[in-house]
Amino acid sequence: MQTFREAVNDPQAIANGFVVEVDHPAHGTFKNVASPVQLSETPAIIRTTAPELGEHTEEILLEMGYTWEDISALKDAKVIP
Repeated sequence: MQTFREAVNDPQAIANGFVVEVDHPAHGTFKNVASPVQLSETPAIIRTTAPELGEHTEEILLEMGYTWEDISALKDAKVIP
């Protein structure tokens, strides 16, 4: 069993295309596990990076019907970041 760090630096995993480099706008370039599904004619690509903690919280709460006042109260109570 390998750790994540060992897995993304394993020469065979890299040669098999199991590791990709991802450019993150806030954290720079890093190695990540590629898609487990590999198709020769329609290869998988990473289109976006994972969101930061709380990145979409306000947007989601607004879509659910919360007001900006509700969101401010949740932030003040440290319920959301």
